[in-house]
Amino acid sequence: MTFCSRYLEGFETKHNQPTRNDDSDESVACSDDECTPYLFPHVGKPLSKPRSYIIRGMTKMQAHRYVLFNYPDINSYLRTHADEIRRTYRQGRVTPKIIERIQNEKFHE
Repeated sequence: MTFCSRYLEGFETKHNQPTRNDDSDESVACSDDECTPYLFPHVGKPLSKPRSYIIRGMTKMQAHRYVLFNYPDINSYLRTHADEIRRTYRQGRVTPKIIERIQNEKFHE
């Protein structure tokens, strides 16, 4: 019975059922117009009632920086900002470490 059920459609056994935590729905990460992935695709199932909370202060700034520094379309702006820092601090040699520190402090503003 099990051997035959693997080759028949619509016949479910414990061997051909989807897993309980199957999140492989192709439409989850696609928009209605075209199938391009979202920045933050909604994958998974909630474990409890949804809760809302407000991100404040340092956590908000860290999240903002993380998105800015890890989104590939921002790289050209980061390079432009680094060039601007080099022009501003012409009196001394500006090391990449100093540029990174200044960008961490001021680029997100």
